[in-house]
Formats: sequence, structure tokens, C-alpha cells
Amino acid sequence: MTQIAIIGAGIGGLTLARSLSESSIDVTLYERAPELRAAGAGILIQINAMLALDVLGAGDAVRGYGAAIGEVALRSRAGDVLHSVDLGSLEERFGTLGYALHRRDLVRALSDDVDLTVEFAKTLERITEARGKQVMHFRDGTTATADLVIGSDGLHSATRRAVLGDQPMRYSGYTAWRGVAEIDDVGVGMGEFWGGDLRYGCLPIGGGMLNWFAVSVEPAGGQDSADPRRDLIELFDGWYDPILETLERTPPEHIIRNDIFDRPPSRTWGKGAVTLLGDAAHPMTPNLGQGGGQAVEDAVVLGHLIKRDGPTATTLRAYERARRRRANMFVRRSYSYGQLAHWRGAVTSFGRDLMIRAMPRALALRQFESLYSFTLP
Repeated sequence: MTQIAIIGAGIGGLTLARSLSESSIDVTLYERAPELRAAGAGILIQINAMLALDVLGAGDAVRGYGAAIGEVALRSRAGDVLHSVDLGSLEERFGTLGYALHRRDLVRALSDDVDLTVEFAKTLERITEARGKQVMHFRDGTTATADLVIGSDGLHSATRRAVLGDQPMRYSGYTAWRGVAEIDDVGVGMGEFWGGDLRYGCLPIGGGMLNWFAVSVEPAGGQDSADPRRDLIELFDGWYDPILETLERTPPEHIIRNDIFDRPPSRTWGKGAVTLLGDAAHPMTPNLGQGGGQAVEDAVVLGHLIKRDGPTATTLRAYERARRRRANMFVRRSYSYGQLAHWRGAVTSFGRDLMIRAMPRALALRQFESLYSFTLP
């Protein structure tokens, strides 16, 4: 029986394992954490990823956990609307809206009712080859073998390093904080607020909870005080009032801070019997909310091709060709969006806001349609 090893039991790894769960292939997930878990924040599964999950029969589980996103708005720091888009017409076009939910609920939706084999506390160090098999060497001194290895182990992917070597990451120029407040909404639904070096966004995720993120342009490597809420409240003093309430109502120990990195788009995702998916292949800034969605698309396409064409290195190369252009497009657009959001200077930012206000909603909807289209190869 063909053996496939998936390194990383995050969104992409779980989706691929689910896709292959009813095949005759022996699939094992290797996860460095001691259990299935997800960072304490929300995630947006947009229309394209919902369409992909529907292929696996997992879309309804996500809908059951999450909150539908029917409108998105971009606002000034004071809360004035610069531009908004009603996504209802896209539901008619695609048959679904996007959904926002807590990451732990997404893990449940992907793993419940599926027979998964997971080896926990396994941190990959390197991959070698012996007798036509891939040999994975783990930090705890153990090894395992497989016919194919799929790296779904994130931005700092050890699988990527094993097959492509050390490659530099690209710092975006800004740091982000994420958290979940026990509050239904702040009166604006899903949206972002822009103001020079700072940016704030919020997203209702159901269950009386609101996911939020805050962004500040500053050098990498900064540290929070004991209670990061104090620092954030000072940063956003004078902004739309409910922003401060969401910060106050978030337990400080649940606030996550990350310097935002990505990698310039790459044309090479794998070699031989090894390939990558999700952030291991094409890490992107979170500006378009498509990091998780592109991991889902990768996994559904790869699973489809493996089941159709067989678990071979040739199939891995076909997957890379099928996915590379689209995923790399999101990397580029997300990076550019972040640079636009933090234009400095009163004149340039005023001109940018005028341009955003003048954008026809029909044009914005067409752009969304191009991003949300998902089809199997």
C-alpha cells in the first residue's frame, strides 16, 4: 500500500488527510504539537475555500460553526465608510457566502467524523532517501518512511528547508496583534479601519465572539508589556470608540503578536517525491484573508489529482503546475494591499482615500468574483 506522510496537522494538512481518507492510500499526519489545536483567533474561509470544502463534504460543518459574511467595508480611523461591498449577489453566483469562525472550530469541522492517523510531538529535522523511500528524521531521534511527503508545516517549514534549502523571508514592515473579544459586534460587521501607520480590522465569528486584528508599522522584533492591551489602547487612542472596547474585553493572555513575513513567490515547491502546500509553499501576508483558503484549495486539488492520477512524483509536479500561478497571485496582491494600506503623508493618504471612495461597486464585485472562482483541474 502506498504511504503518504503529511508534515503538519494544520488547516492544509487536515484538509488533505480528509480528502484522502476514503482512498486506499495509507496517510499519516506528523504534528509537532502534542495535540490537535489552533491559535486562539478567528479565521475567514472565503467563498473560494467554501467551494473547495464542499467538494469534500465539509462545507456544511463550517457553516454550522461559523458566521456568514454578507458585507465588507473599509473605513477611516473615525469610522467613516470609504467603500463597502454587499456580497449577497456573489451568493447567487457561487451558491455560498464566506464564513468566519474560530480556528479551533475549523479544526473540528475538518477532523470530526474522519478516521485520521496522527503522530504527535513530531518535529521534522531532515529528509533523506533510502531504497526508493523518503526517510523522515525527527527531533526526538525517531524516523519514519513514506512513498510521498507533503509539507504543510507553515511559514518556517522544515520540509521546505529539507528540499529547497535555507531561503530568506521578507519582512512586510509591520507587526500584527490578533485576539477574540467576547462581544457580538461593534456595529460595523466585517471591515477594516485605516490610518497611516496603524490599521484595525474586525470580524464576527459567531457564538457571541468578535475576531480582531491590529497592525502597526514598526521594526521587527518588538516586545509587548505584561498586558498588551495597554499598549494597543494607547496606539489606537482617538480612533472609532468601539475599537477600544474590543481590546479591553480580550483576555491579555489570549492576544497573539506576530511580525508579518512572507516569501517572494517561488516557481519551485518541491522535488522528487516531496512537495509543499499552504504557507510552506506560498506564505502570504494576511491582508486578503486568503492564507487558510489557499491552503484548502491546495489540499483539495492535490487530493483530487492523487486519487485521479495516482500517488506519484509526476502527480506532485502536475499539482504544482495547477496551483502555482493562482497561489502566487495572492502572495503578490496581498503584499501590495499591505503597502497601500500604510501609505504615509496627509496628501498621499487623502488621495488614496478619494480613489477608494470613487471605486464603482460593480468593479469591486468583479474583482471579488475573480478571486472567488474555484475549479478542479
